[in-house]
Amino acid sequence: GDPEGLVAELEGAAARGEAAAAASAALEAARAYRLQGHVSAAIDTCLAGIAARPSDTDLHLLLADIAVDCGWTGHAGDTYANLLRLVDLDGDAERGEAIRAAAAERLPGDGRFARA
Repeated sequence: GDPEGLVAELEGAAARGEAAAAASAALEAARAYRLQGHVSAAIDTCLAGIAARPSDTDLHLLLADIAVDCGWTGHAGDTYANLLRLVDLDGDAERGEAIRAAAAERLPGDGRFARA
């Protein structure tokens, strides 16, 4: 999709208090920006979506993935770890396992995500 149009959707949904719609538009826009190589725009869009819906694990996960893409492995590892804490608080074991698997794949040298 057109990331700029999606950002407009994000902003409109956020202004109306529609957190889920804002997060969804942010995720789609950030993914499009990432594919286009616009890293800063992807990060900014993720953060705007998180402002609308702080507990959106997909946006946090995309931020961590972008950090790995940029070589910011320390930051990415901390983001994955914090995201795991978030889903643990929700008791979502399935989502936690998916995040742990993504972290282990993206950061194979980080012992926090090693598979048993």
